[in-house]
Order: sequence, then structure tokens, then C-alpha cells
Amino acid sequence: VGYGVAILSECGANGQGRQPRSTPAGAHVLSLETDLPKLARLAVSARLNAGPVNPPFEAAGALQRQQGIFVTVRTPTNKLRGCQGSVVSSAKDLVLATWQHALAAAFHDPRFAPVRAEEMPHLRFTVTLLGELEPIASPDGLNPSIYGVVASTTDGRTAVLLPAIPGLSSTAKQLSTIRQKAGISCDEPIQLQRFTARSFGETRPSVIRDDPHEN
Repeated sequence: VGYGVAILSECGANGQGRQPRSTPAGAHVLSLETDLPKLARLAVSARLNAGPVNPPFEAAGALQRQQGIFVTVRTPTNKLRGCQGSVVSSAKDLVLATWQHALAAAFHDPRFAPVRAEEMPHLRFTVTLLGELEPIASPDGLNPSIYGVVASTTDGRTAVLLPAIPGLSSTAKQLSTIRQKAGISCDEPIQLQRFTARSFGETRPSVIRDDPHEN
């Protein structure tokens, strides 16, 4: 199954569509955070269909910044199918970071088999942008519905949990889950950091288009 590669066009004051701005290399410009889930889908589709290795877009506006980011893939029943990312900037901009982490989530999450082409119409992609890491002195500073958490030990074991994960409704559950994820026993001292996050997700499979009337 193939997926289209295009971009949303902007409308001028007279209602006429403007051509997307292009970089000298010919790549289109992407500037909306809300387009990141579509970009994540495009990255995985490209890998499955021998498409471009790198994103065919250049970052503009808000997407030019460096920021912690995670890409999550879920099934139609909201079961996790893959999730990969980084709490610190790992690429020159959010377009490249989304592309890289989408591929990692779909094909290199060790908990799951690689995504197959026949699954793509049914999967949902979410891109989560992380705020600044904030050290906290105790678990009293956590709230799993608001804050994600990073737990680490002095010997380098570490793990990350995003906020608002289904089933993690208490701080105690959040802490026990992240300790298990990092391989940290319940009686070991840990350093905690919290962060806020904003998520952008698909309501249905979609592509980045240049024609708003295209089906």
C-alpha cells in the first residue's frame, strides 16, 4: 500500500492557494506542530515502500527549534505498538527528530515486532513534545496526569515515562512502573526529574496534502 507525499498549502487573503515555499534543495517547508503526526506516518510509510530516506521537508517557524520528543504508535484499540524518543534534543530540528523517532518507534522498539505494511491503515501516530526537565526532591512533586518523569541512578540506569499514560493514575504506580522499566529495585535511591508535555495525535490515518479537497 502506498501513501501520498505532499504538503498543506496556505491560502492568501484572496482565498487563492499559495504554492508551498521551497528550500534551495527543492524540499517543501513544514511549520505546523499539528502536522508532526502525519510526518511520523509518512516516515514509516516511506521505509515500508522504499520511499525517501530523509524527510522531504525543511523545518520552518516553530519546528526549527530543538526539543525533547517522543513518537508513539498505537493500535485501533489504543494498545501500544511502539514508542521511542529522547528527553533532550537529538536532531537539528523537530522535522528531522520526528522522522528519526517515528522510524525507531515503528521498527526498533525492542518490545515489539517491526510494523508491517498491512497494519498502517489501522495504526495511530502521536507526537509528544517535552518541556524542560525540572529536578524534584521527592515524589511529592509528581502528578502522573500532568507530569512525565525521568528516573535515574548514579550508575547510569535510567527510564522515562510520559504523562497521562492510561493505567498510571497514581504517583505510586508511576514510580513502580518507571523503576521496573529502568531495572531499579524498590529500595534503591533514585534521582527524579519531571516535565510537562504537549501531544499531537491523529484521529484517523492521514497524509500531508497540498489539496484540501483531496479524499
